[in-house]
Amino acid sequence: MNPSVAKLDIATDSDSGGRGFESLRAGQVLFTKMLDFPHERARAEADSYTICKSFYIYSFTINASARALSWGNLISWYIDSLYLKSLLQGEHMDKNFVSAIIVAAGNSTRMGTGRPKIFEDILGIPSVVYTLNEFNICDLVNEIIIVCKEEHRDTIKNLIKENKISKFKCFANGGDTRQESVFEGVKCVSEDSTHLLVHDAARILITKDIIENAVHDSFKEKFSAVGVPIKDTVKLIDDKNFIIKTIDRSRLFSIQTPQVFERKFYLKAMEKAIFENKNYTDDCQLIENFGGKVHFVMGSYSNLKLTTMDDVPIFESILKRRNSK
Repeated sequence: MNPSVAKLDIATDSDSGGRGFESLRAGQVLFTKMLDFPHERARAEADSYTICKSFYIYSFTINASARALSWGNLISWYIDSLYLKSLLQGEHMDKNFVSAIIVAAGNSTRMGTGRPKIFEDILGIPSVVYTLNEFNICDLVNEIIIVCKEEHRDTIKNLIKENKISKFKCFANGGDTRQESVFEGVKCVSEDSTHLLVHDAARILITKDIIENAVHDSFKEKFSAVGVPIKDTVKLIDDKNFIIKTIDRSRLFSIQTPQVFERKFYLKAMEKAIFENKNYTDDCQLIENFGGKVHFVMGSYSNLKLTTMDDVPIFESILKRRNSK
């Protein structure tokens, strides 16, 4: 089923009493009925929304006071429309659809080269190609969205063509923060998408096996993130840098990407983060803030993030060892 969503039409008018009170009349968001729903009425989690069955059209009407109108409201309504659309689609979706969002919009300041690290040569190959290849060959990934700076698109397009990255869907513009960048990518996923996979493009040593393990786990647990147990002894210090105590590391893990989330829940969690003006550097925090529990999946100590030029020989050594097997 592919319900189509009409553009939200917003207008204001004054009441007949001439008191200057303006009301917001939001147009209908129409969900075209493609398959017969077994229920007579579905209700959104937000009280201001109602979806009613009426012949072959589901109409979704919003009414609110213009005095309460703000960009926060508009963002909330937009996210809720995405959520409701995925809610309706999910009821009749027989298979999972995974959208991989590759975040490649960083400034690469710590590389110290003056060029984006996604284009840094690793054994003669631009680093981002390693990342894209692994997601492209993973059977569980249905599409790839790349979040990047607009000035980098042409170069990435050429790399996609040269390396036959067939699952590439589109680009999304990077935001001011990582969270904004991810959300820009979320807005670009296909309507059929059931799961959102978020991965840092700089983790170029990711493997198809780790991706598959994370995705399979998310089908069962809803939210999954790869990582590794911490090896080092961890100390807690005070504000004068004196050690207070040693932390039990047996339950401490370093979280990596990919991180995979059920799309419907993610959209609602994002809405909450926007209203609370929260900014997370990790999508697991986003889910945790909305009451979700993210399941840990064993990653690899070699799933490193390219950060400085000192990393390059380490990455090349790991890749040479893999290629020799």
